[in-house]
Amino acid sequence: MEQGKKIRKYDHRANWALPAVLLKVCCLCCWYFGSTISVLSQLPADARLFNDGWAFHLGDLDPSSLSESSNDTLWQAITLPQDWSIKGPFNHRWASATGYLPGGIGWYRKIFKIGKTETGLRQYIYFEGVYKNSAVWLNGHLLGQRPNGFVSFYYDMTPYLKENGLNELLVKADHTDFADSRWYTGSGIYRNVYKVTAPPVHIPIWGVSVGTMKVKERTAELGIHIAIEKPVNAKDRIRIENVLLDADGNKVSAIRQECLLDTLDNRSVDTRMALAMARTWSTEDPYLYRLVTTLKLNGKKLGQYTTPVGIRQVRFTADSGLFLNGHALKLKGVCLHDDAGSFGTAVPMAVWKERLRLLKAAGCNAVRMTHNPHAPGIYDLCDQMGFLVIDEAFDEWELGKHKWITGWNNGVPGTDGYHSDFKKWWKTDLTDMIRRDRNHPSIIMWSIGNEIDYPNDPYSDPVLNEGHYPQIYGSGFMPEHPAAAALGSIAEALAGVVKILDPSRPVTAGLAAVMMADKAGYTDVLDVAGYNYQEYRYEADHKKYPRRVMYGSENGHGYRAWKAVTEHPFIIGQFLWTGVDYLGEASKWPSHGNEAGLIDLAGFKKPEYYFRQSIWSDRPMVYLGTSKSFRRLDLKNGRHGMARPVWNYLLGDTVNVYCYTNCKQATLMLNGVAIGTQSQNDSTHVIVWRIPFQPGKLTVTARDQRGITVQDNIQTVGNPDHIETTRRALDKCADENQICVVDIQVADKDGATVMSDSSVIQVDVAGGGRLIGLENGNVRDVQPYGGNRRKAYHGRLKAYIKVIQTGKRIKVSVNHPKVDTIKLQSSVFEIM
Repeated sequence: MEQGKKIRKYDHRANWALPAVLLKVCCLCCWYFGSTISVLSQLPADARLFNDGWAFHLGDLDPSSLSESSNDTLWQAITLPQDWSIKGPFNHRWASATGYLPGGIGWYRKIFKIGKTETGLRQYIYFEGVYKNSAVWLNGHLLGQRPNGFVSFYYDMTPYLKENGLNELLVKADHTDFADSRWYTGSGIYRNVYKVTAPPVHIPIWGVSVGTMKVKERTAELGIHIAIEKPVNAKDRIRIENVLLDADGNKVSAIRQECLLDTLDNRSVDTRMALAMARTWSTEDPYLYRLVTTLKLNGKKLGQYTTPVGIRQVRFTADSGLFLNGHALKLKGVCLHDDAGSFGTAVPMAVWKERLRLLKAAGCNAVRMTHNPHAPGIYDLCDQMGFLVIDEAFDEWELGKHKWITGWNNGVPGTDGYHSDFKKWWKTDLTDMIRRDRNHPSIIMWSIGNEIDYPNDPYSDPVLNEGHYPQIYGSGFMPEHPAAAALGSIAEALAGVVKILDPSRPVTAGLAAVMMADKAGYTDVLDVAGYNYQEYRYEADHKKYPRRVMYGSENGHGYRAWKAVTEHPFIIGQFLWTGVDYLGEASKWPSHGNEAGLIDLAGFKKPEYYFRQSIWSDRPMVYLGTSKSFRRLDLKNGRHGMARPVWNYLLGDTVNVYCYTNCKQATLMLNGVAIGTQSQNDSTHVIVWRIPFQPGKLTVTARDQRGITVQDNIQTVGNPDHIETTRRALDKCADENQICVVDIQVADKDGATVMSDSSVIQVDVAGGGRLIGLENGNVRDVQPYGGNRRKAYHGRLKAYIKVIQTGKRIKVSVNHPKVDTIKLQSSVFEIM
């Protein structure tokens, strides 16, 4: 909020059942925001996964000519979710922006019957996400269309449903404009589908919202808003029972109320619930309650709705930063796109949980969902694992951004994208995002846009640019694009919708050029301003706009960018670009992904991961890496990926040895002989030795102030000798998939990883499992996904196996092809 800007009051009456907020303006200028609640996809108890029994056709069809026969040769049997683009093949004629992978048109069909117990009930079909331009028909009747491929939506099937006989559900996804995004999006029904059954009187999808009205001395008061769907002339008496259960299932509070359906105001009911000895939700202790809401009509139970509840308070201040439950907290955040290598965008939640677990271990406590709403299950995981979240709606508004075709920032871009649907659909899409997600305690801000104010994309000046597209970030260049003046008014309209639906959280955006946003009045609309790569503006803008709450919404990996957070109490945190490598936004062929992550596409930790862990984590750690070129490793601004865990050089080479650690001192030894002890350099957070190469083992030992020692080592690696595997089962998540992961390593005779090996490895799975993915993390490997053979990268490969028959043994065989030149045996094992 800027000087001279009118202070907006948060009207709890606009939606009082969401967390109530009082705007307190004082010398510190702080906003005080209440908590919100996790929802586990916000579906009623009678919702069930509807992923099985689908058929798929790649290519366009005429829906009027299709028969109901399930034996139609046009169709291929599949199980959802599915991303058809990820199978490729990769080809340079597609767009670098979307990972050199194809788009197209796809059709889906499901033939189903209604059970005897479902007759006379309402039936809804709920899609978590279809990319994109979806159209849904039931028995030849168009239920609806949705251009946006990232939002969740649902339709009422009841009017066209056959209660006796077969029903045909058809879904068309049109991704013909394949270069429509700056990153990989996937194609098709790439998220879960649910069928929701409900009686005539019921709580609709996204119909319960819960918020903390106040927390004081461990006593909490919850506000509960319940929407009621009912027949027009219904006059019966209903009872609404709300029971709050703790994590062990014990009842800790309850309230019930009765009312006549014909007297319901706006078909909704509001109530409050008190809770003694409340346990708050935090990043360190993400404690969740469960609110069970039951509807009864004339004494008969109609249905239940369970809402996980997290009680927490977040306070944003312009001078002292962010406070969670009264404790100061810096956001140690990462940005995330929603793909995962070989899965494309149809990612099992177990894989996301594994990624988030690794980020948590690095000290990460926040996630920015870039640059669109993500799958509901990811927010559930953030609730359960203790991540603070920025939920983001749009990457472009009324103008299309550059979608690079022949490499990032290279050649002539396209401009297809969501902007063509923005004017018609933005309010619906934004509304549905907030209604779906507003109960998650993890979400602390709503972002209405990312780099909408980019001064050269889309607000470019054709005269100055002369057809070229240089990078301009925050310089004095202010293009006089006629549409730029509308930024403020569009932002105000978006923020207005957010405040009506959820007055409890601040509105934010990731700004590419704050000077331009200020000029257009865009920044004035924001409660919290996100600065993308503009750390140099922090001090001056804080003095100029003392009431502005600020943070780094997108930042590089260098220590200097983090110091800009720690040295300025008013900066509430940063979000690295990115947490995980992602497909798309690629450079020239054959690169099909972006390597900005701490973790690669296969989920393997990169050197950047350990550097970040050294400055974010409180647990003692140490990492050892080397590089011959000192100039290629920028210690202050990033490029820590050059310090690789390699000790294979030539005699006579002088090698730079790098140690990342959060301990004060570290001692380096080569083949048991001490090289020296050094203290951590606070200006870079890196200890460096420069030594002549000798083959053998390099060991670093670090000790923290408590006397705890940690150690890391690397050694000279020999030729490939055998395959080693590490197997583990990933936690089963809400999508009900049980997945096993096999980490495959090409090792020398001593068991060390042969990072130079890039041989093609074959993985065969039999018995009770099925191979569903092979990923090596190499964004330049353009072999199509979907087979059972893939090159090792840095001597490693990851295999994902889905359990398809519980209790039956899974036999896995991993084979290296070079049996004629090296003595590599295959690795054969079984998984229960």
